[in-house]
This record gives sequence, structure tokens and C-alpha cells, in this order.
Amino acid sequence: MLDQKEGSLVTCMAFIEIVDYARKPVAEQIKLTERFNLLLSDALKPVAPGDRIVLDTGNGAALAFLGKPEGALQVAISLRDEIAADPSPSGPTMMVRIGINIGPVKLVKDASGDPSIIGDGIVVAQSVTSFAAPGQILVSHSYREAVSRVSKEYARLLNSESSRTDKYLREHRVYAVVSPTGMPPASAPDGASDPVSGRNRNLRIGALAAVAAILVIAVGVRSSRIKQSPPAETAPAAVVATDSVAATPPVAPEAIPAAPPQAEVKTQKKKTIKPKVDVASAATPVQAASPPTPVAVQVPPGSLGFAIAPWGEIYIDGAKRGVSPPLTEVQVAPGKHNIEVRNTSFPSYSTTIEVTSGVQSKIKYKFN
Repeated sequence: MLDQKEGSLVTCMAFIEIVDYARKPVAEQIKLTERFNLLLSDALKPVAPGDRIVLDTGNGAALAFLGKPEGALQVAISLRDEIAADPSPSGPTMMVRIGINIGPVKLVKDASGDPSIIGDGIVVAQSVTSFAAPGQILVSHSYREAVSRVSKEYARLLNSESSRTDKYLREHRVYAVVSPTGMPPASAPDGASDPVSGRNRNLRIGALAAVAAILVIAVGVRSSRIKQSPPAETAPAAVVATDSVAATPPVAPEAIPAAPPQAEVKTQKKKTIKPKVDVASAATPVQAASPPTPVAVQVPPGSLGFAIAPWGEIYIDGAKRGVSPPLTEVQVAPGKHNIEVRNTSFPSYSTTIEVTSGVQSKIKYKFN
């Protein structure tokens, strides 16, 4: 625990505010507070008690993280997802806005002797929180710079927002914790499907079906053309006609004098002998009549969605694929896959999942 005599300390601050708390009736405020404290306590379990300070602000909480800077982001994401995954239909709807900052603070005692935190670190965290929309997590520029040094994955998880000005006329550059593409939003409970991603999967399946139908029609049309083509025996006559048509125009049948039967037989023999020289060229249309090569339709991959708290290293079939969070989705081939989630502070979690083409299988696990 910090002592007042030790002076200021640069630490991470997370300020959490329940949306429209003051506008609720007292009975609903009590229910919201009980549920909020329960979910916050669950989200803070991965953080050692000696590495955190929790202060009740009346309409939420102020958290000071004395250990790793990424702990503030992990707890904020875990709390946001737990609130979204547990809508509590029997009680009042609860939404929170969260702001994170890193800066100097000092632990003091208030008028009643209870511990309190003062300093620019918590003032900026409170200002950043006021800029957030319901259900949104915003971080300050100083916190973004600090957490990006820990891992580039965290930097990619933060999307730059426009600069904001607080009530003290101080300008702040803030960053929003974005939901990665391809993943269901945090408001979807475990096992539920996202209507947007469901529509995308339906569109992909429909597109594949349309391509397959076009291929079947094309093969059928080509086969019918091959059946209607002249027999192979008549092909030599077409070659002879091609050799002569370039020099002379077509002659009407009435202009051709009738030949004696014997001369007609000789002419017929010449016509049957001469094409034998052009057998190689006559073979070309016969080869074109061979059945078309079947076109292979590529099967789309499936995907694995991850919601790990507080964090875990993802191994798929023995190969490391990243750290979750911020990693939330990995595309894999359809079939069975061995999944292992590792956290240096807890025993590993292993499972086997059957992945279906075009479908996302979600893995949600919390290390306790």
C-alpha cells in the first residue's frame, strides 16, 4: 500500500462510470451497485491484491494498477465483456463507460479517514471517461504509448479518435478500444450468433452455390454443343473446303454441269484420297470434342474465435498463433484441431474442436 509520505507515483488509472446512474431510482441504484461490484470483483481476480487499489466513486469505481500497465486494459475489456454477456433481464439495464490513463497520483485520506487518490493521473482518466460513449473504452495518448511498448498487438487494438477538450479547456488525444473484424460484438452472449456475421456467412454460402450452379450450366451447354457437332468422318471434307474457299467464291448448284456416272465415281475417289494428307489438321476438331476437365470448387475455411481473460497464448495444433487479447480470431481449415491456451500464472487449458467450413467456433475461457 502506498503511503502519503512517499510522494507521487506514476501509475495506470482506470476510471469506470455507470451510465445514467444518478437518474435511476434509489431501488435501481442499489441493484446496479450490487451487480457492478460483483462483476468488477470477478474481473479483478487475475490482478494480485497488492498490485491494485480500488476506490468507490458512488457511480462506479477508480482503479489504480501498481503492476503491469497492460493489466488496466485487460481488466477493462473483461469487465465490458462480462457486462455485455450478462444482460440481467430481471434487473435494470447497466452500461458503463471506461477511461484509462497513466500519470502521477498520490494516495491520501479523505475527511472520513478513508483512502483516496489525487493527482493528474486520475483527473485525466476521469476526463477521458467523460468522452466515451456508453459501452466504450477510451485511453489517453500517454497510456497508448506505454502499452504499445509492451506489445504491438495492443497498439493495433487501439484506434485513434479525434482530439477532445475537457471542462478545464485541456486538449486530449484519445484512442478507442476497437472490436476486431470478423468477431461477434462484445454484446453477444457466449454461444449466440452475431446477425451481421451470420448474414456475411449466408452471403458467402450463397455465392458459392451460385458459382457451382454456373459451372454445372456451362458444362451442360458445352456437352450439348459437342453432341450436336458433325461426326468425325465429315471433318476431312471440311478441311478440303477450307483450302479451296479462299480463292474462289461459292458456285450455285445449277451452274455445275452434270458429270457422267463414271467421272463422278473418280471425283469421289479423289475427294476421299486427298484429305488423307491433312489428317493432322483434321484431328483438331475431334480433340476439342473431349469432355471438359472438372473445375474444383475451393472449400472456404472455418475460424476460431477467442475470448480469453485476462490473457493467454494461443497454440493451434502445437503452433503458436498469438496472444489473446488482442488476438480474437484465427482462420483454420475445416476439421478437428487441438487448442491450447497458456498463461504463465495458471495451468494451461486444452481442448479439441471440430471446425466447420464457413462457421466460427468460439472459445471462451477465464483463468482463475
